[in-house]
Amino acid sequence: MTGSGCCFAAGLLLLIGLTGGDPIPRPCVTPSGSAGQCVPLEQCSNLYAIKQLSPANAKNDLLKRAECDVLPAGKGVCCQPERIFALPEKCGLASYDRIANGNETAVFEFPWMALLMYRDTLEDELTPNCGGSLISDRYVLTAAHCLTENAHSKLEFVRLGEHTISKQEDCNNYTLDGVVELDCAGPVEDVAIESVIKHSDHRRKFGGHDIGLIRLARKIVFKDHIQPICLPLHPELKNVLLPEYYVAGWGYTENMERSDVLLKAKLERVETPTCQKQIDEVARTSRKKIKITLDDKQICAGGKDLVDSCQGDSGGPLMWLSKVRNQSRYVLFGVVSFGIENCGLVNFPGVYVRVGSYLGWIMSNMKA
Repeated sequence: MTGSGCCFAAGLLLLIGLTGGDPIPRPCVTPSGSAGQCVPLEQCSNLYAIKQLSPANAKNDLLKRAECDVLPAGKGVCCQPERIFALPEKCGLASYDRIANGNETAVFEFPWMALLMYRDTLEDELTPNCGGSLISDRYVLTAAHCLTENAHSKLEFVRLGEHTISKQEDCNNYTLDGVVELDCAGPVEDVAIESVIKHSDHRRKFGGHDIGLIRLARKIVFKDHIQPICLPLHPELKNVLLPEYYVAGWGYTENMERSDVLLKAKLERVETPTCQKQIDEVARTSRKKIKITLDDKQICAGGKDLVDSCQGDSGGPLMWLSKVRNQSRYVLFGVVSFGIENCGLVNFPGVYVRVGSYLGWIMSNMKA
């Protein structure tokens, strides 16, 4: 067996062991007649996407034909080996076990934060212009408009494990028996990009479908300061709208300067009709006459406080602690789309792509 094949088999073995199933995936025959392996539905990217996207009759027929016994407690699907992709079993868990007070985050608080680094071709300088969320050992989820290159800016790499941009080492201070101790994170990792995928229906910055994936050039080894966030895979998470969320990023301070430190804010969700009305009002008085029409694949949040609405980055996460596998974990509910750059305007909420509406697209575009 080759090195990559060995690692692939070992990964499947570990995952199925963790979920309480058989130690080795059972062989099976797919609906198309090819050899497959019996795995949980969420590990089979094309069948999971079909469940999310296809009409009920068509998807029910195909999924029924693909059914197989995978776990003692339930059914799985017969999946082509090249379509098997397991999201990390451990996700949304921060090694720092409480939310820091104030707008500045603690080191380790949101270890899935990604910083997208761009090359300014005029000045030949690197600048962080967007954020993202690590969702697996190979993928970062971000906004589609962050992946659109222009003549003067080119996405060069993704930085993981960052907290304070200007520091070489990020540490939390705490006192133990009257002695000040340091709890320091490992170094940042600047990871090259293998490919990017933008949603094909995204047309402009203020339009819908503002979601994209970055496939990293290598697999990430998770550490305390570099961890993935959970996706809202379960139906009760996929469809829920919460009253409030956290947003985080290297956004803008109250002085409208780019922050050197990872910031966060708790934002109240704004009902879509109210949000549409507020955006229309701002658009009427703006020099740029842009028509923005919201839909149910977007979430509005914030806009009441000048500071709170400025903390995020385009492409960064809108998240909240939710129950996943009987444990509180952070779940990625939204991706910052627009509104952050207008954070100096009162009553201009941030608009976020609703991740639950794009699970099929996300899974169908990810590979092992």
